[in-house]
Amino acid sequence: MTQAQLSYKVDTDPSYIRKVESGKVNISIAKLQEIVTALDISLSELLKGI
Repeated sequence: MTQAQLSYKVDTDPSYIRKVESGKVNISIAKLQEIVTALDISLSELLKGI
């Protein structure tokens, strides 16, 4: 899934997704849950190894 597709699914700007991926913004738990839902993965799967 591209950043543009993900941003569309979670109703946010693609630049926000880029900033999240690069660690330039703090993400809310609510938005993080929206992202994992859109990616069809669990939060623990996303955070595995961190």
